[in-house]
Amino acid sequence: TSLDRRVERGKLSAEERVHTTGETARDQVVEHTFKIRNSGGAPLTILKVVEPPNLEILSLPTSLAAGEAGEVRVRVPLLYDKPGALLKQIVLRTNDPATPEFVLELKILSTEYVAAKPGYARWIAVQHEKRGTISQLLAATDGQDFEVLRTSTPPPGITSAIAVATKEPGSPRTWTVDLTLGDDAPVGAIVGTLLIHVTHPKQKIVPIPLSG
Repeated sequence: TSLDRRVERGKLSAEERVHTTGETARDQVVEHTFKIRNSGGAPLTILKVVEPPNLEILSLPTSLAAGEAGEVRVRVPLLYDKPGALLKQIVLRTNDPATPEFVLELKILSTEYVAAKPGYARWIAVQHEKRGTISQLLAATDGQDFEVLRTSTPPPGITSAIAVATKEPGSPRTWTVDLTLGDDAPVGAIVGTLLIHVTHPKQKIVPIPLSG
């Protein structure tokens, strides 16, 4: 008679494979720690990690002994994602032949309390020709009144002007922010994100992606 021998292997498990946040203002940074464990009977090696855009792996074990626990710490700055329901999947590829890919999911509801329309600015211009101005209209989505304080981080050659668009007694104000590409702006691609600083109690920054 032959004896069946059980081959010991590493096996990755997690306390939670999916973590869901509630409503989170889109100017916040979400950090979360996934707690993982090698629940198998042999050492486990994490060979590769595949992370989605705009997610940073802060810490991650490269190997776990049998029974050993570890942590996967991640960070997501929401400013650089579109608002709405976000799904961030982290794929851990291991030396476990039965389950070579182990997926952790972070579900985030990125919420705009101050929304800008159109919410982006794109120019196509020639240096020393006519200036181009693109206006952003800012309004609270929850009826709160707020003030626009300033803008920051514009690329070279772009200026901004802030003004109240509507101001009616008992109603929240809306604002305009005019973004102007100067006729002496440097030649080259327009790349960056303009940050509009506001006083809304739930959201302090409204990002405007710039391109052209």
